[in-house]
Amino acid sequence: MSHLLWQAASDLRLPFDAGVVLVTSPPERWDDFLDLRLPLLIGSTVGSWEWLGSSLWEAGCPATLPLRLVESGGEVRVVEWISQRLSPEPSGSDWALSVGWTHTDEGWRARRPLHGRSYIVTRAEGQGSGLVSRLEELGARAFSVPTIAFVDPDDFSPWVRAVGELESFDWIIFTSPNGVESFVSRLRESGRDLRCLSGARFGCIGPSTAKTLASYCLRCDLLPQEFVAEGLLSSLSELSLKGLKFLLPRAQVARDVLPEGLRALGAEVLVAPVYKTVSPTVEVPPGVDAQVLFTSSSTVTNWVEATSLRLPCYCIGPVTAATAWEKGLEVLGVASTYTLDGLVECLLATDER
Repeated sequence: MSHLLWQAASDLRLPFDAGVVLVTSPPERWDDFLDLRLPLLIGSTVGSWEWLGSSLWEAGCPATLPLRLVESGGEVRVVEWISQRLSPEPSGSDWALSVGWTHTDEGWRARRPLHGRSYIVTRAEGQGSGLVSRLEELGARAFSVPTIAFVDPDDFSPWVRAVGELESFDWIIFTSPNGVESFVSRLRESGRDLRCLSGARFGCIGPSTAKTLASYCLRCDLLPQEFVAEGLLSSLSELSLKGLKFLLPRAQVARDVLPEGLRALGAEVLVAPVYKTVSPTVEVPPGVDAQVLFTSSSTVTNWVEATSLRLPCYCIGPVTAATAWEKGLEVLGVASTYTLDGLVECLLATDER
């Protein structure tokens, strides 16, 4: 199903559990579909609006059947027969027509706060669906275009050393949910389990990372007020760190603010890459006019390297925004709380219309 048909089905609250007929190419006989007595959702790929109207009329489409036009912006309009023609006509070339269906909540998207806006979500495949769903429930059009993927690091030797010394670490610091996931996965692959971490305390750079850690029944002992490496380092600097041993399981390429800052405070630090970020093939839907949502500096860098599109963007925090500015992108807003919730709040607070 095309993106517009999927959105139109949502805008109309079509009952897929009870049966809906999707029509994307011209049928041999329209009456075969009409006789099914199920809602029809017809895409613009079937032919012209004029041809569709005349074909449905010739097939004996009852004038009493409700007709609804849905266009790319999400507007739902009542369609009527006027002189054997469907009226009103679509304003653009991409549209959908429903036949035989109406709902009290149809057109709900136009009543939501982000109606009329379109966003590209650049999170990794499998990680962006939650944000896409939330944006759509708020009335926006959202497209998942992953610009980042995770693979094995080039060098496992720091991790091998870390596994052999796990019981000796006083602190284990996580800077991303993916760092937690990769750490636990690597730990299991090594034949060890979470019991070997009983002597360590845990620090997390933000609430999403802490939530991921909690999913493995591990409590975050330190969560800074500012969800960046500098905030975590500032919180740790209030403690006596001299002689303490820190493990940082993280991405292969990352800023050195945290390990360098900890060493300056007298701590022993082992940085053990547990994953590497790479750029997948970036496929932007043709004709999409949208703002881009960046959730890390890597998503910005990979977007710029993979596409010639220099669309305006929103960023999850100041570090990501600094990368976007450096790459010459127009930053429309930066989340004040460096989380996905904060990014959504930033979108809601921005009046683009």
